[in-house]
Amino acid sequence: MRIDIHSHIFNANAVPVSDFLTQHFEFPRDIAVPEVLALYAKLKTLGNDPNLTDEEELKELEESGPVDRRKARRWREELPNLKEIKNPGISARVKFLTSQSSSIAHYYKDLFRTDDHAAGAADPIDVTIALTIDFDSAFESKPEDDFLTQLKHAENVIQETKGKVRGFVGFDPRREDGLEIVDDYIRNRGFLGIKLYPALGFYPLGTNEKPQPQLESGPSPATIDHRLHALYAYAVEHDLAITAHCSSGGMKGGRRIVHDQVANGDESAHFFNYMGAPLNWLPVLEKYPRLKLNIAHWGGWRCWLPAPIEEYVEKTEKRLIERKVLTFTNWADEISRLLRSDKYPNLYTDLSYHAAPAMEEPYSKDPLKRIPAEEYPLRMIPLMREEKIRPRVLFGSDMPVLSQDCSLSDYLIGHEKMNRDHNMAKVFTQVSETNSLRFLKSKIHPHI
Repeated sequence: MRIDIHSHIFNANAVPVSDFLTQHFEFPRDIAVPEVLALYAKLKTLGNDPNLTDEEELKELEESGPVDRRKARRWREELPNLKEIKNPGISARVKFLTSQSSSIAHYYKDLFRTDDHAAGAADPIDVTIALTIDFDSAFESKPEDDFLTQLKHAENVIQETKGKVRGFVGFDPRREDGLEIVDDYIRNRGFLGIKLYPALGFYPLGTNEKPQPQLESGPSPATIDHRLHALYAYAVEHDLAITAHCSSGGMKGGRRIVHDQVANGDESAHFFNYMGAPLNWLPVLEKYPRLKLNIAHWGGWRCWLPAPIEEYVEKTEKRLIERKVLTFTNWADEISRLLRSDKYPNLYTDLSYHAAPAMEEPYSKDPLKRIPAEEYPLRMIPLMREEKIRPRVLFGSDMPVLSQDCSLSDYLIGHEKMNRDHNMAKVFTQVSETNSLRFLKSKIHPHI
């Protein structure tokens, strides 16, 4: 049984798209929400026209920008950032979001429609774990579909695929009834575990040195920690798995906070992203050492690049580091050290969005972000040979987000080939099957 432990089942309706685009493309914060939403509509239109060149797309976007000359100038300055995105469609970065819910459902149904596979294709995925994310409290604006609607879509996919897709319930401690929702969907609706996304704006647990951020509106830091303690106690009691986002990529929270060292906007977004750093999980692991926890992505893409990681720090991030608001470390190295510890027997990480083995070209055209396929194994394979680490690694894809860079089939083929080339085919079986089954089984769901 091959298990993909890390995929997603949300789309644009579940995400406040104005916040997403403003953050993702680093547009000026003073550009109004309606203008960003107009951009979103234009992106969807352009993304469906494979005949447009990059230059034509950029011209179309420039003409759809703000009327105000000052804002329009800044808008045009940011548009070249989109040129890294090639046809079909300038919206490739958000293409998976522009799908309607039915399209996301079709993706999963198509994945399990047949056992026939093209020549050379990898062994199929037998079970996919679809992670839901609660975005309702993460931004100042609200998504078109609230979290309960997202969960309903996920539940429908689980039923229609006859259990080949299983769900994890998103939990955000800023939601008052979050634990009740988790319990209902795990006990009654076929979900197997819990998804946490600290980068949306909360620490795994607040401490004296790193208290939960004080929101301009919403629950107090003490309330947030109280709800997190209740979740961890519940997970330990029932031996339930938690997968937590841990990568420099992905979404970052957009709530306004009260902080004397962090400005709202780009600074608070980077500040939020560091909340899920591996060492911020230590207070949780010390309090709940038997917690079954997957610190996902094994630190994220930039932790695996061949050049010194400090070269990839973004400008806003660098300012916060220089002011000692953030501490920059290699998250992959930190996760590896935690995995070697005997203190946390149920700690895991996963390989989601480790696309380098599947890429014919270097991972990025940006010289600073290149991960040549032949260099990635030089770091990964020695770690996978370690007896204390190998049982703690899970296979994940991060589909359909991964589709921005490669297909699921190419991803599987790339990882299988890497392991075969290093005489580690049995290790890949362990990672994609044995370890995942151990991680997923619980007292509520003892059989997968």
